Amino acid sequence: QSLVFTRYTQARAQLWQVTLSNGKTIPLPDNPYTWFNQPCYSPDGRLACLASSADLPPSVRLLTKSGWETLAQADPPPAPGRYPAPRPLEFGAANGEQVHATWYPPVAVGGALPPAVVHLHSGPTRLAGLEYDPQILFFTSRGIGWLSVNYRGSAGFGRAYQEALHGRWGEVDVEDAAAAIQALAASGWADPQRLALYGSSAGGLTVLNTLIRHPGLARAAICKYPVSELLSLNDSTHKFELHYNDWLLGKLPEAAHLYRERSPLYRAAEIRTPLALFHGGQDPVVPLAQSQ
Repeated sequence: QSLVFTRYTQARAQLWQVTLSNGKTIPLPDNPYTWFNQPCYSPDGRLACLASSADLPPSVRLLTKSGWETLAQADPPPAPGRYPAPRPLEFGAANGEQVHATWYPPVAVGGALPPAVVHLHSGPTRLAGLEYDPQILFFTSRGIGWLSVNYRGSAGFGRAYQEALHGRWGEVDVEDAAAAIQALAASGWADPQRLALYGSSAGGLTVLNTLIRHPGLARAAICKYPVSELLSLNDSTHKFELHYNDWLLGKLPEAAHLYRERSPLYRAAEIRTPLALFHGGQDPVVPLAQSQ
């Protein structure tokens, strides 16, 4: 009689319910959670899902008439003051459009401005959402800030924002990554001389291209299983993303020049920033050869 779906809005994931008989659509209660996924109905009409927020680890939640009930908890929440309160950051893109990011300040910082990681999500049309991420906690608990960048192309900020990446992957995201570093440096929240780039998969491609096209902006970079050569990736991609690159770059063979222009491999010698690469030997999505 009804359908539940996930709606992404301003880095939040919300559950909404639509009644099939009349099309009435309502948001389901979400406080204090900002991230929901894997909604599932039982045969008798009960709804369960996974829920978390920036400071609440994932839990299995059941929706009852009186509200949400916790069935299972992944981990105990961090002690008060251990997890930073996220702050939105907006900055101008090359075309003047506003780009969105979330800043997680480090905890227990001394008087000096802290170093920071500028993180570029994978996808590339996914998003960096307000969900529980132990990786962020690892850095912020050690005095290192974290900026999650939702560059143009990310979901949750309107269709026009997402479609800005159409045909421009390896270009728009790189512009926004460079602008994010500059915005963070100008914000007074982190030390401009101690900013590092970090990304995996598609985010790794953006990191590598940013190091090439904007040398000196970042002082170090980390890539996990990055995409470095787009033509070979197109040949080995898995079924789920079989025609993804047609939208992101263009159809082959007509767009072959774009695949090559935006592949960091061919300009790797221009990278002068210290770079760490990590790649699993049995990666089924981004082959190990992309790092080798």
